[in-house]
Amino acid sequence: MNLQQQIAAIDAGVLALFIPIFAILTGGVIAITAMMMKHQREMAEKMSTGQQLGNTEMIDEVRALRGEVAQMREIQAQTMIALDTNSSPQRTSDPGVPSDIEDRLQQN
Repeated sequence: MNLQQQIAAIDAGVLALFIPIFAILTGGVIAITAMMMKHQREMAEKMSTGQQLGNTEMIDEVRALRGEVAQMREIQAQTMIALDTNSSPQRTSDPGVPSDIEDRLQQN
């Protein structure tokens, strides 16, 4: 059976059924492509305007974080100074009582 005989064997009703199916599928593909293109365009616009707005917000957040880090460093330094002054060995007024480790070692 050659190609012409196969084409002739297709009933007119079957061919009439395939034409609308093909048209519907083609229309669906075109509609989906149009939606995807519109979405891409909108996302590109949002990203370009969002980057401009986002950069200023991000800069403000970084500045705020740097301020907080500076405050924490200051608090840590003050705490370390307070701990050092509170835990430093106090010399006793009695010279016979050793207060430093070196003095204790020399006595033994």
